[in-house]
Amino acid sequence: MLTKLRLIVESFLGEKDLNKALKLVVAKTREALGVDCCSIYIADHTRGRYRLVATDGLNNDCEGKVTLRFGEGLVGLVGKKNTILNLANAQEHPNFKYIPEIGEEEFKSFLGVPINYNDLNLGILIIQQKESRQFDEIEESFLVSLSAHLSSSLYIAGQKDETANNSEPVKCTFGSGGIAIARGWVWQPHMELEQVLLKKNNDRETQVELFHQALFQLQLDLDSLTLKVNDNLKNSDMSNVFDTYQDIIEDSDFSNKIDAKIYDEGWSASSAVKLIAEEMIADCNSQNKKELSLAIRDLSQRLLSRLAHSYLEEFAFSEPVILLAEEITAALIAELPRERIAGIISLKGSANSIAAILAKNMNIPTLMGVDLPLSKLDRHLFILDGNREELFVDPPVGIITEYRGNILKDEENTRLFIAEQNEPAVTSDGVKISVELNAGLNFDKESEAVLSMIDGVGLYRTEVEFMMHNTFPTELEECIHYEEFLKSFASTRVRMRTMDVGGDKPLPYMPFNEANPFLGWRGIRISLDKPDLLRTQFRAMLKANRKYENLEIMLPMVSSLEEVIKSKEILEQAYKEICEEYSSVVAHPKLGAMIEVPAAMFLLEDLAEYLDFFSIGSNDLTQYTLAVDRNNPRVSKLYDCFNPAMVRVLWRLYRICVQELNRPLAMCGEMAGDPLGAILLISMGYRELSMNYTEIARIKYVLRRVDTKELSDIFKKAIKLSDTAAIKQMYVDYLKEKGLSDILNIK
Repeated sequence: MLTKLRLIVESFLGEKDLNKALKLVVAKTREALGVDCCSIYIADHTRGRYRLVATDGLNNDCEGKVTLRFGEGLVGLVGKKNTILNLANAQEHPNFKYIPEIGEEEFKSFLGVPINYNDLNLGILIIQQKESRQFDEIEESFLVSLSAHLSSSLYIAGQKDETANNSEPVKCTFGSGGIAIARGWVWQPHMELEQVLLKKNNDRETQVELFHQALFQLQLDLDSLTLKVNDNLKNSDMSNVFDTYQDIIEDSDFSNKIDAKIYDEGWSASSAVKLIAEEMIADCNSQNKKELSLAIRDLSQRLLSRLAHSYLEEFAFSEPVILLAEEITAALIAELPRERIAGIISLKGSANSIAAILAKNMNIPTLMGVDLPLSKLDRHLFILDGNREELFVDPPVGIITEYRGNILKDEENTRLFIAEQNEPAVTSDGVKISVELNAGLNFDKESEAVLSMIDGVGLYRTEVEFMMHNTFPTELEECIHYEEFLKSFASTRVRMRTMDVGGDKPLPYMPFNEANPFLGWRGIRISLDKPDLLRTQFRAMLKANRKYENLEIMLPMVSSLEEVIKSKEILEQAYKEICEEYSSVVAHPKLGAMIEVPAAMFLLEDLAEYLDFFSIGSNDLTQYTLAVDRNNPRVSKLYDCFNPAMVRVLWRLYRICVQELNRPLAMCGEMAGDPLGAILLISMGYRELSMNYTEIARIKYVLRRVDTKELSDIFKKAIKLSDTAAIKQMYVDYLKEKGLSDILNIK
C-alpha cells in the first residue's frame, strides 16, 4: 500500500496543471483501493461551499458545477466535524443529500476524510462502494495519508492563485459602462441540461406532482422578479423582459408534453424536462431563434434546480463582485441585487442581446465575448474596462493603482462634464454643433433634465419595442409607445427609425436561418417584404404625432432607390388613411435614410429627390466598407473609422450631401460619441452628432474647447495621408495641445 501511495503522490506532484493532477489522484486512488468511486471536493470559503472538482465514478459532467454548502450533506458533515466519516449505508444517514445529476444513488458505502492544512480545511477526499460495507483501517489510513500529502500542494496552489500577476489585458468583442475593479463570482446553474442523467421512474403520479410543484414555484418567482424589474426600471421597455419565460410556462403544450413523457414513457420529472427542453431548443436553433433558445435553456435549468431543491446560491457578499457566466441572461441580471454587481463578464453574447441592453440601461460595466476558461476565474481579481473593451485578470499592484486612480479621475472628470452639460455645444470660435440623443429605451431620468442637454433626438430605435414582445405589437400598442416618447420630447425634433432587425438583432417570433445574416434579410428589406408591418408602423407613428408634430422618420439599411420609392409609397398610403380617419390634415413628417451600406453612397443624387435628410450609421458603414466584423476578435482590430478609406468615405458623404445636394447630414453611430471621432467629423464640416446619453456631457465639454478652423486645417493634411495611425495621431496631438488628452484618457 505504501508503494501505491507513493506512486499516487509522485504522479500528483509531477503534474503542473492542478485540475489534471487531481484527476490523476482520484483515478489512481480508485484503482489502488479497488473501490467503485473516488472524488475530491474543494472548499470555497468565500461562498461557504464545497465544489466537486474531480471524480472517477460519478458523472464527470458535474465537475466544477456541483456544490454543497458547508455542513450540507455527508461531505459538509465531514468538513463541519473535521473528522473521518465511515458509513456502510450512506443513504440511511440523516445528513445524506440526494443530488440526482451526479449519479451516486448506486453507491452504498461512504468514506470521507478532510483535507486540512494546519487548521484550515481545504477540501474533502472521499471513496464510495456499491457494496454495503464498512471501510477497514488500512483504507482509512491510506486516505488520511493521501490527504496530508495533498494539503500542502493545495494550499500552495491557492496562494499562487491569490498572487498571480498578469499585466496584459484580454480583449473582448463588446464593452460598455465604464470601469470596475472587484473579485469575480462565477455563476453556474446548479443543474445544466447536459448534467441530467436520463432515468425512468415507476411512481408516475409523484413525478408529475413534483414537476407541477416546481413549475408553480418558478412562476411565483418570475412574478416577483417582474415586479422587481418594474420598480428598478420605471418607464423602461425592459419591464417585460420575463414575458417570454411566462409565455413558455403558461403554454399548455409545454407542460402537456412533459406530463406525457412522464405518464406515457415513464421518465422521471427531471428527465422529461430535459428531453422536451432539448427538443424545443433544437427547433429554435434550426429557425435561428437565438433569444428564445436561450430563454428555454435558462428556464428549464431553473426548473431542474427546483426539482433538485437546489437553486440560486445565496448572493451574500460584503463587497460588490464582478459577475461571470458562460452566457449572461437578462433574467440573471434582474434577479441579483444591483448594489452587489460591480460588473458583468459574459463569455458569449453580443452588443444587441437583451442582456447587453439591460446591463447598459442599468449602467453596469460589461464585457461580452471574452475568451477565458470560466472554471478558473472564480474569486480572481479583475479590472473590467468597458470603455476600452479590455479585461485584466489578477493584475499587478501597479496596474490596480493606476486604474483606481483612473476611476477617481473619471469621477472628477464626470463632475467637470456635468457642470457644463446644459451649456450649448458652441466651439471656441463660435460654431454651434447640434448634439442629439440616440435612444431606444426609456429611462428613469427626468425628461426635462435630458431636454436641457440635447438639441433633438437623432435616433430612436423602434426595434427595441419589437424585441421586447413575443409577437408583433399591435398598431395601438405601437401608437401608445411612440406617443409617450414624442410627448417626453415634445419641445424638440425626434427621428424615429423604422424597425431595424436582422443580423445580430433577431426577433424570436420571426425566425429565419441564414448563413450570413449581416448580408441577408435585415433592415428595410424585411419591412418591404412584409409591407403590412411597415404600413402599421407608419400609421402608428402618424397617429402618435398628431398632437406633438415633432416626428421625422428614417429608413434603415437602404441600398437601392427602389427601396426608398416603395417605402415612400407605403408612407403616403398610411398618411392618406390617417387623414381620412380623422377627417383632418395631420402633420406630414420628413423622411430620411440611414447611410450604412456603401451602395447608398453612390446613389445620393438619386435618393435626394425623394428624401429630406440623411443620417450615417458609422458602425455598419465601417464594417461593410472595410469588410470587418467588429465582433470577431481575430479581425476586430481592423475596425477603425480613422482608416484612410473610411475618412474618404465620410468626406465624400459630407461633400455631396451638404455641399452639393443641400441635404442635412447627421452622424448617429458610435463614432459621434467618441471624442476623437467627433473632432474628426467636425474637421470635415459635420455639424449634427447624435450619441448615447452617457456620452453627451463629455462630447459637449470637448466641443466647447476646440476650434473648427484649426480642425479644418488639420483635416486638409489628414485627407492626404494613407496611414491609419498617422491620421489618428494628428487628432490625438490636437487634443493634447488643447489640454484635453488627460481628461479623456487619450494617450
